[in-house]
Amino acid sequence: MTAARAVIRTVDPFAEREDFVKGPVRIVARITLVAALLATFGTGSRAGATPPLRNELNHRARDGGMPHLQYWGGSVLTNVKVVVVLWGSGHYTAQVSRTTAPNVASFFTAVTASPYVDWLREYNPRNAKIGRGSVAARVVITPATVNNGSRIDDVTNLRPELLHQIRAGRLPAPDANTLYAIFFPSGRVITQGGSDSANGFCAYHSTVRLSRSRNVRYAVLPATAAGRKCGPAPGFGNLGIAASHELAEAITDPDVGLATRVGPPLGWYDPLYGEIADICAGNATTLIGADGRAYTVQKLWSNRRQACVAS
Repeated sequence: MTAARAVIRTVDPFAEREDFVKGPVRIVARITLVAALLATFGTGSRAGATPPLRNELNHRARDGGMPHLQYWGGSVLTNVKVVVVLWGSGHYTAQVSRTTAPNVASFFTAVTASPYVDWLREYNPRNAKIGRGSVAARVVITPATVNNGSRIDDVTNLRPELLHQIRAGRLPAPDANTLYAIFFPSGRVITQGGSDSANGFCAYHSTVRLSRSRNVRYAVLPATAAGRKCGPAPGFGNLGIAASHELAEAITDPDVGLATRVGPPLGWYDPLYGEIADICAGNATTLIGADGRAYTVQKLWSNRRQACVAS
């Protein structure tokens, strides 16, 4: 079966909330972990100065309008290359640690070479064309002890370790399309911008500079992203929802972690609703990959169709 035969099948929507946080020096997208996630479609609050966001199934704005992603002049990932990174030893969700499909590598292989990515050409800037991607590598790193405690901070621990692993040649060097998808063993709490993976967010993506000419784009996928509070499909299903959410946002808005205002280097972003997957948090879809396996992903916002779609 070829990648061109991958299809999308819709399943019932589920309630998930998105927390888009304006930090003191940058804007960061995060999926919020909410205790009542599976029970209600009510209002989820955003930290900081951003007003509350109501996720409604018809996705109408609070004031009766529709979300609309605007292009702010930043980069997009034209042919994303996913590097799957396991953050040291420990107990992982089975599909993260094992090397046989279905696993996170086969998930990204299926998703990046499917109609789920094909339709994103709607968001081509004038000077770039978004197309299918691939999985570049799967690497288990050995973080320094100081960066591998029970609490791992994005700025203090994660970024320095990620850059060190790249500079030491233990991770593939990034090019303009590389995305590091970082998975963590259970027992690690990730902290970022005053929140954490235990009580605040489920996952996020961000950016850090390697040099003046090269940015490192990465997605953080804690073990808790597979838990019951992050969706209706505990385990690999919830992990797929979080991973596809961050993948799509990294493709269309890869340098969000460097933004200090609504403007460049943001890519596609709605000042009220956030990024392409934020708008559709609450809609699950099953993707049948070229390997014939079913993978759970999240729908994404289409400006043209004014709807949440998957292909």
